[in-house]
Amino acid sequence: DHLIGLNLLGVACHKPHWLKPSGLPERASNMIDLNGLLDVFIITNGRASFNYAKRSVEEQSGVKFKITIIKDLPWLEANNNILENCKSKYFVRVDDDMFLHPYCIAYLNSELNEPSSATVALRSYRLWETAKNQTCTGIKLYQFSLAQKIKFRINELGKIDKNFKADACSKGYNVNKDTGILGIHACYSAAENIKYAKMRGEHKGGRWEYKEKILKSSIGEGKYSLDNQFATREKLLSDKNRHLNTNFHRFLENLNKKI
Repeated sequence: DHLIGLNLLGVACHKPHWLKPSGLPERASNMIDLNGLLDVFIITNGRASFNYAKRSVEEQSGVKFKITIIKDLPWLEANNNILENCKSKYFVRVDDDMFLHPYCIAYLNSELNEPSSATVALRSYRLWETAKNQTCTGIKLYQFSLAQKIKFRINELGKIDKNFKADACSKGYNVNKDTGILGIHACYSAAENIKYAKMRGEHKGGRWEYKEKILKSSIGEGKYSLDNQFATREKLLSDKNRHLNTNFHRFLENLNKKI
């Protein structure tokens, strides 16, 4: 492990992981080394879900890569730290409330050989929102050299993705969307989710009182256990992708056939 400044902790992984529900075991001898190709950055401000999110990244199957943890920085500064410290061709940004499917990173790696990859600045994937029982935009895979040219800008709601997509397209680069649901957007308590929504600046936008009411009513206090959300993520996500017949589902099916 190494420390970059006071806020960045680089961690080389991984622990072996055995997939029981899906029947897709890890074969350590076939681990793909992604160092120099794809790095993962986890951004955290101390949310209760952080250790679960970190563990879901550390326990990725079939691949090994570098993990860097960015702690206690404002959102724009945290993302700019990625641009300053990334050493790979691609990077994935993971928030501390995202619990990844064990084959999430292996799937992302499988997409990097597409002919159009050279002009794709950003690939966007879905998450399953436990509290709302629906999908949302979540996992982001960036091409580092293009992200450096495009840069990150923050909007009035404290978010950067809409600006990044608009700036990428204006510079002639592509933004791809994938319907695959690669992780869970975990929830813990209404109070914590409201706290971080305000930290992002969402309370400065329109209809905040309505959004706050929805958060309180849909999440509740401790209604969803982090232990349960983490433990059930693989089966839940595999079932959701199977129902939608996503590319990620077909990727998992092909893995099954190879075993």
